[in-house]
Amino acid sequence: MFNPLIRSLVIMTGVFFALAAGAENDSGKIGKALAGLAGHWAGQLEYRDYRSDELIAIPCEMHFHAAPDNSYIIIEYTFTDPGHKIYASETIAIAESGIQTAYVSDGSIEFTRQHVSSFEQNHGAWKAIADSQGTDNGDEAAIRFTWHRKDNALTIEKQIKSKAMSDYSFRNRVVLTLTK
Repeated sequence: MFNPLIRSLVIMTGVFFALAAGAENDSGKIGKALAGLAGHWAGQLEYRDYRSDELIAIPCEMHFHAAPDNSYIIIEYTFTDPGHKIYASETIAIAESGIQTAYVSDGSIEFTRQHVSSFEQNHGAWKAIADSQGTDNGDEAAIRFTWHRKDNALTIEKQIKSKAMSDYSFRNRVVLTLTK
């Protein structure tokens, strides 16, 4: 249905935006941080290949569009997978009841709802950590996402911890620079 790598990145994105729903005291700060992502970001997606365990890096672009009232975010994705480009979009609605996402790719749509973790801001930079339950390569896993924005740099990292693991392990990371 969906490329597992892209699905992983989309879930990474959606879980972060869940932060806006749970951090009631910081909702204004989070809304401002999200709006600050508006623009074109370019860089690469680095991931651990499921079969070979090799670290792979592919070009990645993300366009963030924020609603004037910060009630939703639209993200357009472009990945240059070996041999072809992959296009997708995601709408993330921010409401008091939680975050709902709609991800569209290859004519299919997937809806998700996420739960909140944490958010911190310091001298214009911000960092968010979100923990959730989900699946990784078909297995149930705890999933940890760390978002870090400083100046024109944005890093989003996903770590997983399956039932057989004692600690979190790197799964993928997006390293982007704001270009315009």
